[in-house]
Amino acid sequence: MTWMYRLQQHTALTRTERNALAVLVLTFGIGMGARHVREQGAPPLDARLFTLETAAFTAASATPTAALVPRADSVRASATEAIRAEAATLPDSLRGVVERAASRRGGAKKAVFTGRMNLNTAPQAQLERLPRVGPKMAEKIIAYRAAHGGFRRVAELNNVKGVGDKTLALLAPHLFVE
Repeated sequence: MTWMYRLQQHTALTRTERNALAVLVLTFGIGMGARHVREQGAPPLDARLFTLETAAFTAASATPTAALVPRADSVRASATEAIRAEAATLPDSLRGVVERAASRRGGAKKAVFTGRMNLNTAPQAQLERLPRVGPKMAEKIIAYRAAHGGFRRVAELNNVKGVGDKTLALLAPHLFVE
């Protein structure tokens, strides 16, 4: 910064004029750097990469309706498989990009249950379709049901180990007890 002070003293610039000059010099330098980069040019990208990324985005952003929930998941899974198959034909430098994008899309997901089920008669496969209920949690619910002679009310599900208030609040609209 001493060279700026010397320049200011030699040219009789005010502090504001010195700062303006510094901004102009910096802007000129950035512009020249950008021009240099543009002249060197970037290598062209394979057009298939954009096609695959668009297909992955379309498959992931499809908004399923209640009637199409199971089908939407299978379509998403098959789209992800198709993207991965097409990625195998790309050069190694681009294959990793497509693989990472496809893995972010997630592939097949659990079908969301939209109806209501009887907590005392639902089989394990049906219980697993509930939000936050996997195979282990479904087994715990069935074991509790068998040990205690069934549920008398849905709130009793809170007694199953691993089901807290938040999970019960998510599950309650989907369950009833007879």
